[in-house]
Amino acid sequence: MRDVRKYEVFQLADQLVLEVYRITARFPKSEMFGMTGQMRRAAASIPMNLAEGAARAGAKEFAQFVNVAVGSCEEVRYQLHLAEALGYLAKTEQQALDGKYESVKKMLAKLYGAVSREPMADALGEVYEQFLGKVIRLTAGHQAKVEEKTEVRGAGLTAVGPEAILILHT
Repeated sequence: MRDVRKYEVFQLADQLVLEVYRITARFPKSEMFGMTGQMRRAAASIPMNLAEGAARAGAKEFAQFVNVAVGSCEEVRYQLHLAEALGYLAKTEQQALDGKYESVKKMLAKLYGAVSREPMADALGEVYEQFLGKVIRLTAGHQAKVEEKTEVRGAGLTAVGPEAILILHT
């Protein structure tokens, strides 16, 4: 499992949620269940999707959640534009926040690319799997041996031994 709090993109997205909450507090009360709520949900969706995806076992699943976060990022950017057009937000505020969300989008795109290329579940390159009562350390780009002849399928891996290679399914 990944520690999402270590990701710079998560930290920035988390800070931006707080900024969105502060600016939307000034929106008209009539927007509480409209733009205010929608912008807050979209902003919070970015770090929430990163957190949920990081808790998943596979890189493929994590990449899907990163992709959803990209969509939420673009949603917030449009909502900032709309808020400025409606006079709820000063142009300078809109531009400053939009620039920060553009940075988040670029970071998410880079993360998506990196995660999509991962052969294993852990972004740091190490995962630990329980196999036949033995813990086998798997490192990206390395092989692990199974000490007895067996075949196991499921839980995202296939192994045939002895002297077999564990194959992680993503």
